[in-house]
Amino acid sequence: MTSENKLTHNWEDPLFFDRRLSEDEVIIRNMTRNYCTEKLMPRVQTAYNEERFDRDIYTEMGELGLLGSMVNERYGGIGLAMLYMAWWLEKWKELTVGIDQ
Repeated sequence: MTSENKLTHNWEDPLFFDRRLSEDEVIIRNMTRNYCTEKLMPRVQTAYNEERFDRDIYTEMGELGLLGSMVNERYGGIGLAMLYMAWWLEKWKELTVGIDQ
């Protein structure tokens, strides 16, 4: 393998998953990531610290298509692949693990 073909390890994407995404998949992934880090995280932390349930979070996630994303369009969903739900759950896990620290 020549030095120009040598792959280096990427801790953010160790399996080079991002290289396989379509343009639409990148848009959805980025939207989910941005929503979680910019809008959702501060609200989740506040709700946790105040020991309350913020119903508006779930309403907003539904409007963004994050809830029921795998539901077929004929039943009112947006019919996305399981992959999108996996991104969403992964981001949710990042937000909630260790939130009380």
